[in-house]
Amino acid sequence: LGVRVPRFFVLGAHAFREQLERTGLSDRVDGELERLTRAPIDGPDGRRAVEETARALGALVDSITLDPELEQALAFASATLGAPSALVAVRSSAVGEDGEHHSFAGQLDSVLGVRHATDIAEAVRRCWKSAPGERALDYRRRTGTLAGACRVAVIVQRMVIGDVSGVLFTLDPVTGDSSRMRVSAV
Repeated sequence: LGVRVPRFFVLGAHAFREQLERTGLSDRVDGELERLTRAPIDGPDGRRAVEETARALGALVDSITLDPELEQALAFASATLGAPSALVAVRSSAVGEDGEHHSFAGQLDSVLGVRHATDIAEAVRRCWKSAPGERALDYRRRTGTLAGACRVAVIVQRMVIGDVSGVLFTLDPVTGDSSRMRVSAV
């Protein structure tokens, strides 16, 4: 369509799960999520359960040592984007995010202005860690989508310092008309 899209690469949602399995943490993650499904949704006990689960899962993600092949792939791909001389944005993208029935806007982390491969790897880990973070866990629990808490991809894209920023809705968000697109720019 002639739209200039900054160069990017995607670390698919499978990569996070593979890292959990490789490090022997997937069963512990699944157990924590299962425990949360049995907790009350509202009230102090529900809030505490979300906090405890997010803390436990965050510690598990922090304990992951990235596979050396993944680190090498991230370094190579980052260099193709111009790092370390160019800034990149490392953005999370949860499977099922912003679908027909749910919107995860503001639930997961993104890291902007990253330059070096080691910082990009750490930003990827931060995106992964935010997927089972408090905000996202609470939202997923309330919407019945808790099973997908660790299904998150990461997009690493050359960063553009823009004059304006915006969102393109591929259908009119007010009327639902799929023959109209709407842009909100600020």
